[in-house]
Amino acid sequence: MQNRVDPVQKHPLLLLILLLLGLLGYVSPWAVTGSAPMTLNAFDLAEWTSLHPAQRHTEPPLLAPLLLRAQLVILTLTFAVTASGRAWRWISALTVLLLALTQLPPFEYVYDIANVNYRQQFVLALFSLIAGLVATRFGHRRLMRFLLIVLPVLGIVSVYAGVSQAFGVYRQLQSVASVGMGPWLLVASYIGIGAVVLFAAWPTSANATN
Repeated sequence: MQNRVDPVQKHPLLLLILLLLGLLGYVSPWAVTGSAPMTLNAFDLAEWTSLHPAQRHTEPPLLAPLLLRAQLVILTLTFAVTASGRAWRWISALTVLLLALTQLPPFEYVYDIANVNYRQQFVLALFSLIAGLVATRFGHRRLMRFLLIVLPVLGIVSVYAGVSQAFGVYRQLQSVASVGMGPWLLVASYIGIGAVVLFAAWPTSANATN
Protein backbone atom coordinates (compact mmCIF):
# COMPACT_ATOMS: atom_id res chain seq x y z
CA MET A 1 0.00 0.00 0.00
CA GLN A 2 1.25 3.52 -0.88
CA ASN A 3 0.56 6.78 0.95
CA ARG A 4 1.49 10.40 0.50
CA VAL A 5 2.43 12.86 3.23
CA ASP A 6 0.95 16.34 3.35
CA PRO A 7 4.08 18.57 3.25
CA VAL A 8 2.33 21.45 5.01
CA GLN A 9 1.31 19.33 7.99
CA LYS A 10 4.49 17.25 8.02
CA HIS A 11 7.07 20.04 7.59
CA PRO A 12 5.42 23.37 8.59
CA LEU A 13 8.51 24.71 10.37
CA LEU A 14 10.83 23.81 7.49
CA LEU A 15 8.52 25.52 4.98
CA LEU A 16 8.36 28.59 7.21
CA ILE A 17 12.16 28.74 7.43
CA LEU A 18 12.44 28.44 3.64
CA LEU A 19 9.89 31.22 3.16
CA LEU A 20 11.80 33.46 5.56
CA LEU A 21 14.95 32.65 3.59
CA GLY A 22 13.10 33.78 0.47
CA LEU A 23 12.15 37.08 2.11
CA LEU A 24 15.75 37.52 3.22
CA GLY A 25 16.82 36.98 -0.36
CA TYR A 26 14.33 39.57 -1.58
CA VAL A 27 15.69 42.29 0.71
CA SER A 28 19.35 41.27 0.27
CA PRO A 29 21.55 42.89 -2.41
CA TRP A 30 20.63 41.91 -5.97
CA ALA A 31 22.93 44.31 -7.80
CA VAL A 32 26.29 45.56 -6.58
CA THR A 33 27.88 48.32 -8.62
CA GLY A 34 31.63 48.57 -8.97
CA SER A 35 31.88 52.28 -9.75
CA ALA A 36 30.13 53.41 -6.57
CA PRO A 37 29.44 51.79 -3.21
CA MET A 38 25.78 51.14 -4.00
CA THR A 39 23.76 47.95 -3.57
CA LEU A 40 20.16 47.43 -4.63
CA ASN A 41 17.75 44.81 -3.31
CA ALA A 42 14.92 43.48 -5.49
CA PHE A 43 12.57 46.31 -4.53
CA ASP A 44 15.16 49.02 -5.19
CA LEU A 45 16.32 47.37 -8.41
CA ALA A 46 12.74 47.26 -9.70
CA GLU A 47 12.32 50.95 -8.95
CA TRP A 48 15.67 51.81 -10.55
CA THR A 49 14.96 49.91 -13.77
CA SER A 50 11.52 51.53 -14.01
CA LEU A 51 13.26 54.87 -14.57
CA HIS A 52 14.93 53.72 -17.80
CA PRO A 53 12.97 54.99 -20.85
CA ALA A 54 13.40 51.69 -22.73
CA GLN A 55 11.36 49.88 -20.06
CA ARG A 56 8.34 51.96 -21.02
CA HIS A 57 8.34 50.28 -24.44
CA THR A 58 8.70 46.64 -23.39
CA GLU A 59 5.82 44.20 -23.73
CA PRO A 60 4.29 44.34 -21.20
CA PRO A 61 5.47 47.79 -20.11
CA LEU A 62 8.05 47.85 -17.30
CA LEU A 63 8.88 44.18 -17.79
CA ALA A 64 12.00 44.18 -15.60
CA PRO A 65 10.24 45.81 -12.62
CA LEU A 66 7.29 43.43 -13.11
CA LEU A 67 9.51 40.33 -12.94
CA LEU A 68 11.36 41.63 -9.89
CA ARG A 69 8.22 42.71 -8.04
CA ALA A 70 6.55 39.42 -8.89
CA GLN A 71 8.86 37.72 -6.39
CA LEU A 72 7.04 39.28 -3.47
CA VAL A 73 3.72 38.24 -5.02
CA ILE A 74 4.94 34.64 -5.32
CA LEU A 75 6.21 34.62 -1.73
CA THR A 76 2.91 36.08 -0.53
CA LEU A 77 0.88 33.39 -2.30
CA THR A 78 3.21 30.68 -1.03
CA PHE A 79 2.71 31.90 2.53
CA ALA A 80 -1.04 31.78 1.93
CA VAL A 81 -1.07 28.29 0.44
CA THR A 82 0.93 26.87 3.35
CA ALA A 83 -1.90 27.74 5.76
CA SER A 84 -2.77 24.65 7.76
CA GLY A 85 -5.15 24.68 10.68
CA ARG A 86 -7.33 27.56 11.86
CA ALA A 87 -4.65 29.33 13.94
CA TRP A 88 -2.09 29.13 11.12
CA ARG A 89 -4.69 30.41 8.64
CA TRP A 90 -5.19 33.58 10.66
CA ILE A 91 -1.43 34.11 10.89
CA SER A 92 -1.08 33.47 7.17
CA ALA A 93 -3.92 35.90 6.36
CA LEU A 94 -2.25 38.59 8.48
CA THR A 95 1.06 37.91 6.71
CA VAL A 96 -0.68 38.23 3.33
CA LEU A 97 -2.13 41.58 4.40
CA LEU A 98 1.24 42.91 5.58
CA LEU A 99 3.08 41.74 2.46
CA ALA A 100 0.40 43.25 0.23
CA LEU A 101 0.72 46.58 2.05
CA THR A 102 4.48 46.62 1.43
CA GLN A 103 3.79 46.37 -2.31
CA LEU A 104 1.56 49.45 -2.48
CA PRO A 105 2.85 52.48 -4.39
CA PRO A 106 3.50 55.82 -2.66
CA PHE A 107 0.48 57.88 -1.63
CA GLU A 108 1.22 60.16 -4.59
CA TYR A 109 -0.48 57.55 -6.79
CA VAL A 110 -3.81 59.06 -5.75
CA TYR A 111 -2.83 62.24 -7.60
CA ASP A 112 -1.09 60.47 -10.49
CA ILE A 113 -3.40 57.65 -11.57
CA ALA A 114 -1.86 57.56 -15.06
CA ASN A 115 1.60 56.70 -13.69
CA VAL A 116 2.39 53.27 -15.18
CA ASN A 117 4.95 52.42 -12.51
CA TYR A 118 2.60 53.20 -9.64
CA ARG A 119 -0.24 51.39 -11.39
CA GLN A 120 1.85 48.24 -11.70
CA GLN A 121 2.65 48.32 -7.98
CA PHE A 122 -1.01 48.84 -7.09
CA VAL A 123 -2.24 46.00 -9.31
CA LEU A 124 0.34 43.58 -7.91
CA ALA A 125 -0.51 44.56 -4.34
CA LEU A 126 -4.23 44.15 -4.98
CA PHE A 127 -3.69 40.78 -6.68
CA SER A 128 -1.51 39.60 -3.79
CA LEU A 129 -4.15 40.59 -1.27
CA ILE A 130 -7.16 39.05 -3.02
CA ALA A 131 -5.47 35.88 -4.29
CA GLY A 132 -3.59 35.46 -1.02
CA LEU A 133 -6.68 35.72 1.17
CA VAL A 134 -8.54 33.31 -1.11
CA ALA A 135 -5.59 30.88 -0.95
CA THR A 136 -5.68 30.84 2.86
CA ARG A 137 -9.12 29.22 2.58
CA PHE A 138 -7.92 26.37 0.35
CA GLY A 139 -8.82 22.98 1.71
CA HIS A 140 -7.91 20.86 -1.31
CA ARG A 141 -4.60 19.26 -0.38
CA ARG A 142 -3.77 18.05 -3.88
CA LEU A 143 -4.28 21.55 -5.26
CA MET A 144 -2.13 22.97 -2.46
CA ARG A 145 0.71 20.56 -3.31
CA PHE A 146 0.39 21.48 -6.98
CA LEU A 147 0.61 25.22 -6.22
CA LEU A 148 3.59 24.67 -3.91
CA ILE A 149 5.41 23.21 -6.90
CA VAL A 150 4.18 25.63 -9.57
CA LEU A 151 4.86 28.80 -7.54
CA PRO A 152 8.56 28.01 -6.89
CA VAL A 153 9.05 27.08 -10.55
CA LEU A 154 7.51 30.39 -11.62
CA GLY A 155 9.72 32.09 -9.07
CA ILE A 156 12.94 30.56 -10.38
CA VAL A 157 12.08 31.38 -14.00
CA SER A 158 11.06 34.96 -13.18
CA VAL A 159 14.17 35.54 -11.02
CA TYR A 160 16.38 34.56 -13.96
CA ALA A 161 14.36 36.65 -16.41
CA GLY A 162 14.19 39.63 -14.05
CA VAL A 163 17.92 39.65 -13.34
CA SER A 164 18.66 39.32 -17.07
CA GLN A 165 16.36 42.25 -17.87
CA ALA A 166 17.75 44.42 -15.07
CA PHE A 167 21.37 43.80 -15.98
CA GLY A 168 20.48 44.49 -19.59
CA VAL A 169 19.62 48.01 -18.42
CA TYR A 170 23.05 48.26 -16.78
CA ARG A 171 24.67 47.26 -20.05
CA GLN A 172 22.66 49.84 -21.99
CA LEU A 173 23.95 52.48 -19.59
CA GLN A 174 27.47 51.06 -19.95
CA SER A 175 27.57 50.58 -16.20
CA VAL A 176 29.28 47.68 -14.45
CA ALA A 177 27.43 45.69 -11.78
CA SER A 178 27.59 42.21 -10.33
CA VAL A 179 24.83 39.95 -9.05
CA GLY A 180 24.49 40.01 -5.27
CA MET A 181 23.45 37.26 -2.89
CA GLY A 182 19.74 38.11 -3.03
CA PRO A 183 18.73 36.16 -6.15
CA TRP A 184 20.74 33.12 -5.04
CA LEU A 185 19.08 33.05 -1.62
CA LEU A 186 15.64 33.42 -3.18
CA VAL A 187 16.27 30.67 -5.72
CA ALA A 188 17.58 28.43 -2.92
CA SER A 189 14.34 29.09 -1.06
CA TYR A 190 12.25 28.16 -4.09
CA ILE A 191 14.26 24.99 -4.70
CA GLY A 192 13.93 24.02 -1.05
CA ILE A 193 10.16 24.50 -1.02
CA GLY A 194 9.75 22.49 -4.21
CA ALA A 195 12.01 19.73 -2.90
CA VAL A 196 10.08 19.46 0.37
CA VAL A 197 6.77 19.16 -1.49
CA LEU A 198 8.07 16.67 -4.05
CA PHE A 199 9.70 14.53 -1.37
CA ALA A 200 6.52 14.52 0.72
CA ALA A 201 4.38 13.72 -2.33
CA TRP A 202 6.58 10.78 -3.32
CA PRO A 203 4.70 7.53 -2.61
CA THR A 204 6.06 5.70 0.42
CA SER A 205 5.31 2.25 1.68
CA ALA A 206 2.79 2.09 4.45
CA ASN A 207 3.80 0.62 7.74
CA ALA A 208 4.05 -3.12 7.67
CA THR A 209 1.00 -4.89 8.95
CA ASN A 210 1.24 -6.95 12.08
